[in-house]
Amino acid sequence: MFEPINNHEFRENPDSPARAYLETIYHRIEWSKEAVEDFSEYQESIHKLREEKEEIFQKLLELYQSGDLEACYAIGCAYGSYDAGVKRNSELAHAFFLQAAEAGHPTAMRSYAFSCKRLNGHEDTTETIEWLKKAAKAGDILAMSFLGIRYREGDSLETNYDRAEFWFKSAYDAGDKASAYYLGKLYDFQLKDYGKAFQWYTIFADQNAKNFRDLARFLNREDTAYFDPAESLRLKIENLDDAYDHSRPIICGEIAEHYLNGRGVEASKEEALKWLRKKLGLLKPETKLYKETKLEIEQLEGSLI
Repeated sequence: MFEPINNHEFRENPDSPARAYLETIYHRIEWSKEAVEDFSEYQESIHKLREEKEEIFQKLLELYQSGDLEACYAIGCAYGSYDAGVKRNSELAHAFFLQAAEAGHPTAMRSYAFSCKRLNGHEDTTETIEWLKKAAKAGDILAMSFLGIRYREGDSLETNYDRAEFWFKSAYDAGDKASAYYLGKLYDFQLKDYGKAFQWYTIFADQNAKNFRDLARFLNREDTAYFDPAESLRLKIENLDDAYDHSRPIICGEIAEHYLNGRGVEASKEEALKWLRKKLGLLKPETKLYKETKLEIEQLEGSLI
């Protein structure tokens, strides 16, 4: 067990090997079919990885003692993780995060904030909010997004939509594309500015095709100026390949419903049947949804005879 050195001087090092070491520390060997077939090989891989992590942890200690700020943060991550080359110790993780945070490490500021929260029964503390703000101001993207959520929801902070908007936009500009979704939600449900909601949902859908359903759902709502089922259907079809990749056969069923009801497209039982068959092909046999879809197909086929 290694404890932080008091009054230790640190320096930032963008080329610190500690950054690469973190990838190994967090790496896990997943249980697989191959592991079942050759369990001894799986155990050997686990053993080798554990030895590598232990060696890396010793290198991190050397870097830390030389004043490497990134190593200070990485040691906190190791103590805060399971199977990271050292026995897990939440209190030591907390102490190293604090030391790195006080030395100016933005991600450590955010990590320390959430360490405070964990040690307080997963409830925000004054320190949690204080360090989240420091991390956001220091450029930590996730801290910006977390602050936006807290201001939007009035969670541990007084509700302030202007501040929520500011931090979501800051996070987006800094590279957090998910913040486009949060901005869409903010304008949609809190600020009721459907023009801006549409703008940010569209940006999010373009960048994150797997989540296009949010935009499609927005376009189909009667309480906005963008009720356009044809556009909704187009978005669903354009993104269907991504839906396949993310195992979302339900999208095929939704498209089939459009064709069955003539909503946003000319009604066509043949097209509906085509999409239902695609849906069936994505489902696991013997599941309830598989059986229901198969029955729906049979009934539709019967109506075409």
